[in-house]
Amino acid sequence: MKKIVIHLFTLFITTGALAQQRSISGFLLGGAAISGKSFQRVYNNKMGGLGLSGNIGFVLNPLALGHTKNYSPVWLGIDLGWNYLGRDKYTYNNEPYLKTEFWSGNYGLLVRIDPTSDDRERPRRRFRPFADGFAGWGRYWANTKYDKTFAQSLVDDNQYLAAKYHDDNFTTGLGCGFVWAGKDREEPAFTFRAMYYINGEYKAVLRNSIVVSGNYLMYQVQRVNANMLVLQCGISFGD
Repeated sequence: MKKIVIHLFTLFITTGALAQQRSISGFLLGGAAISGKSFQRVYNNKMGGLGLSGNIGFVLNPLALGHTKNYSPVWLGIDLGWNYLGRDKYTYNNEPYLKTEFWSGNYGLLVRIDPTSDDRERPRRRFRPFADGFAGWGRYWANTKYDKTFAQSLVDDNQYLAAKYHDDNFTTGLGCGFVWAGKDREEPAFTFRAMYYINGEYKAVLRNSIVVSGNYLMYQVQRVNANMLVLQCGISFGD
């Protein structure tokens, strides 16, 4: 997964050169994740049930590649997203001992309908609404680590008390938003998107249920509906 993110970041750097042909657009978004009450009760964070979200990805015009440069309102790409849902800490003899972080993510294919991106139009439109469709892999996970300081973690990377817990599912999503493009395509554009992910059900770790028994980590899980609305804004390149 880290290699994929690095490749996408490299793609952003090269997007400016490709942007003159309006063939590819990369985006970097951040915002809030809003899940249902049953899921919020599981991780029960101190942010009012909201999660912090981040997405990185790109879409390309399949008809603008190669020797033939044609306009297409349908763009295809990849979308990778992470949602930080909170953290729980545990003490032993009044000293910090364990901490658990709760996460979810969505990784898959993106189809974007962009009816205003025809380069043949003049003047070029700066306001561009779009609709997104997503299909791919969804994951929930809970990482439990020793509660170490940053200095301690540098000298000892054995932070995990047990294997990471996770649950996977097939995920789809529908969304819409808009791009406010710069005066020329070399400038980053402002992007807003609202995306509803249909994650189905996950078996999620209940907050405050994690206990240590000898060398084992024990916890309770509960099946919950994990559908989520993600509201984000950020920048895009090549628009």
